[in-house]
Parts: sequence; C-alpha cells; structure tokens
Amino acid sequence: MSNSRGYRNNNPGNIRITKIPWVGKVAATANTDRAFEQFVHLKYGVRAMILDVRGKISKGLNTIEKLLAVYAPKNENNTGAYVATVARLSGLKTGQVLNTNKDTLQRLVIAMSQVENGKALTSIQFEEGWAVQAATHADVVNTVKKTASQSSSPLASADLESGSGSQVS
Repeated sequence: MSNSRGYRNNNPGNIRITKIPWVGKVAATANTDRAFEQFVHLKYGVRAMILDVRGKISKGLNTIEKLLAVYAPKNENNTGAYVATVARLSGLKTGQVLNTNKDTLQRLVIAMSQVENGKALTSIQFEEGWAVQAATHADVVNTVKKTASQSSSPLASADLESGSGSQVS
C-alpha cells in the first residue's frame, strides 16, 4: 500500500474535514491530520469517496471537467492535468455526460485515487467500499420503510418510493 497521506488516513479521495457524519469516520477529537478526514478502515474512505463523487454528479457536475473543477480546484491542483489523467486512466471522454452507475463510479474513483495518491485503488478495494455503501443504503431504506409503515403520514411512504427520502452519509 502507498504511504501517501490519503492511504495513511484511509481516505483515498483526500476528502477535507467536514461536519458530514460519514460512516467509519474517525472522531474529530481523534483525527490527527486536522485537514483531511480519517477513516477507521480503507473501505469506509472508499465508501465516502463513492458517495461524494456520486453526489456531485447528481447535482449537475456531470462531466469530468465540471466534477474535477470542484473536487480538485485550480487553487490547490493542476486541474487540467488532473482532468486529462482521469480521462486517460478511466477511459471516459472529456465532455462526456457522466452517470452514477457502478461502472462509471468505479472508473472515476480508481482513476482519481491514482491522481490523489500516486497509487490507484484496486478493484477489490473499490468493491469493499461499494459493498459497505450498498449495505448502509439498504439499512437506511429498511429503517425508512419501517418508520413510514408505522407513521400515519402518506408523505413518508411517497418520499421513499420517489427516492427523495433521507440519505445517510
């Protein structure tokens, strides 16, 4: 494994510290980095990266250029080189509208981890993060369904069915 900051922090996306209550996040009082999130295991850092990238794409940052202009801003990175490298490594074209399916996210996350750390995540490491985010999502959906079925509010059930319900970080 690479000795880069991202891998030492189990945070291959080098996600900055936020108030987001990521699953597997090291508590702020125990975080020794002070600039970047730390996770108790790599799979949780991969999960956070997947959710972060997927969320940005869903909010309209749906090309490599748009995504990386926010993810890796030019005041901190050579964003043009980052875009070119991610496009080359992922096989995705610049200007191509990105979707949030597993294949696209895997290609992006693995390529971005290479740029962030000098060593890409493996497919197995991506799969571990993907499995954690899928399991966590299923837990949230089941909890919301249970709550909705116990509620007299038809709105809760409608939100769940439309996909507009809560999302766990």
